[in-house]
Amino acid sequence: MRCKRCRLNISEIIKAMNYVLLTISGILFAALVIVFVHTLILWEYHPSLTRDGVISMQAFWYDYRYVIQAFAGCFTLFVVSYNLQKYIDIETVKALGDLREKLNSKDKQELHAYLLHEDDKKPILEEFDKKSEAKHQVENSNIVLLDYIGTIELGAIMLKRGVITYEEFYNQFGYRLDNLMNNRSVREHIENNSKYYTELRYIISKYRSDWNMSGCDS
Repeated sequence: MRCKRCRLNISEIIKAMNYVLLTISGILFAALVIVFVHTLILWEYHPSLTRDGVISMQAFWYDYRYVIQAFAGCFTLFVVSYNLQKYIDIETVKALGDLREKLNSKDKQELHAYLLHEDDKKPILEEFDKKSEAKHQVENSNIVLLDYIGTIELGAIMLKRGVITYEEFYNQFGYRLDNLMNNRSVREHIENNSKYYTELRYIISKYRSDWNMSGCDS
């Protein structure tokens, strides 16, 4: 049986490669800067835009041409790899969004409600369930709530992957997440089913201090 830790996806491999390429590029660039500054100090080398100055600069950097080429190559690969990672992240989020829409469509909600464990069929939001039942608006409030939470979790995934910024997430979901976690019934449901709310708990733990959320365990 394969170890779960060894199961790296393409996005993780590309992300690791980005760090390696950026580190190498940084080291090569730092080496070039040190060489240039060292030359200015010790040799009193003064580059200029005159013809003789350009020729002198070309002669000076000729000995370091392989370092320059290595730096340019690594940095170019980093830019390409970074953009590829962002593209994969965006497409992944789109795919997750499409799957959520398919799984939570109206024709799937009845099946979802049927497959719920008996303990999960008890209304999480009892007051909301009573009001909705009186108005015949929501047949199963748990399904609606789970879909609502899942959509916020999708936003958390987008934030973790860098598809959206913290400010964008906060503006779109901060108020909703704050309301969720200030509701005792929802908070208890999340705590009792923590293994299913990894992304939600991550975002709460990371940004709870900013949102001043009380009573929510990370």
